[in-house]
Amino acid sequence: MQLVRTDWTAVEIADLVQSASTRNERVDGALLVSIGGHIVQLAVIPVTASDVPDMGDAEYTLEVFNTPLPFPLPRGLYRVFVVGRVPQPREPFQETHYDANAQICYRLYRVLDYPLLRSTADRNAPAEIRDRGGNSRQLTVTEEYAQFAVPKGVHITNSVVVARTPYAREFPHCAKKLGGRWSPDYKVWVFPRSAEDAVRALVAEVYRR
Repeated sequence: MQLVRTDWTAVEIADLVQSASTRNERVDGALLVSIGGHIVQLAVIPVTASDVPDMGDAEYTLEVFNTPLPFPLPRGLYRVFVVGRVPQPREPFQETHYDANAQICYRLYRVLDYPLLRSTADRNAPAEIRDRGGNSRQLTVTEEYAQFAVPKGVHITNSVVVARTPYAREFPHCAKKLGGRWSPDYKVWVFPRSAEDAVRALVAEVYRR
C-alpha cells in the first residue's frame, strides 16, 4: 500500500496548488497532516525534483530525520506543497470483523482517511516542516499511524526490537533492564536488536503465564 506519493509532475502540482484554497476533498497520494486543528493535504516530492517550479508561499520544506521506528517517508529532504484541506474523518480508524464463531476474521484500518503526521512541541520529533520565512513546526506520527505501523506483539524494524503490549505493572522495570526505552508517540517499548530473545522471553513470561 502506497501511503504517500512522491512522483507528482509539475503539471499536477500546479493544478492542485491553484485550487488548493477551495479544495476539501481527498487527493489520493497526498500526505495528511494534522496542524492547528485542521487536516492539511501536502503533495510531497524529493528536494532534487528540479522540474517542478517554485510555488512561492504554497511551498514548504519537510525534513525527515533518522528514526528507528516506522515513518511514512524515508529520511531526507522534501519539497511539499499545500493542496487543500479535508474534514475530520467520520468513520472509525479501526473496524474489527468477526465470523459466525465470534472469532476475528480481519481488521480494517482506514489509514488513508486519517492524518499520518501531527504537529508537536517535542524538539526531538522525527520530522520538521519549514516555510520560506524560517518558521518551523515539529512533526511526529499520529496515534492512528503508530497503531497501524506497529501492531501488537514483538517486531523487528529498522534494526531495533519493538514491543507493543498491554500495560503490566512489572513490565517497565524489566524492560529498562534490557535496555528498553518508552516511545510516547508510538506507545511502544524500543530495545536494542541484540535483546530480541530476552524481550520475547519477557513478553511470554509477563503476558502468557
